[in-house]
Amino acid sequence: MPPANRIAALPALDNPDAFQVRIRDLPARTVAYIRVARPYEGDGVFSAAQRLMAWAEQHGLADGQWLGYQWENPEITALKDCGYYISVEAERFTPRGEIGRYRFPPMTVAQVEIRGGIDLELRALQWLYGSWLPRSGYVPDDQPGFEAMIGRPFAHGTEYFELYAQLPIRRP
Repeated sequence: MPPANRIAALPALDNPDAFQVRIRDLPARTVAYIRVARPYEGDGVFSAAQRLMAWAEQHGLADGQWLGYQWENPEITALKDCGYYISVEAERFTPRGEIGRYRFPPMTVAQVEIRGGIDLELRALQWLYGSWLPRSGYVPDDQPGFEAMIGRPFAHGTEYFELYAQLPIRRP
């Protein structure tokens, strides 16, 4: 199919939620994380966030930048094989038990602010990947997408969220 036909076949650029993309350059960052298997079942993510919060409070990190990320795409990978990583930025610590350590390289992200329910976040991600990205001049980078929490995880309960959806991108 010629390029013009592929572009004509892209999803509509509808943006009824008025999402606005901000391009940000982020420095390298190290995180302490807990991996949650089968994150779409039960309260595993909430429970892991509470355990990591207790650890972060002991280490003076609880008010730092909290991130949620996943390497697998749940629209491609079977849900039973997906994992979710709840994490907090932490430069110097020794990983122990379920708490791991990962260092992300510097990256550029397309960021959309979300204040609402999980349905709003899902719409933002679908719009970001399906409508904005193909027209942006960028391609996805080889890093996972992030939820960068505004404040502590689950600060507003489990039905309302304040976060930035961050899609790592690069120029082709």
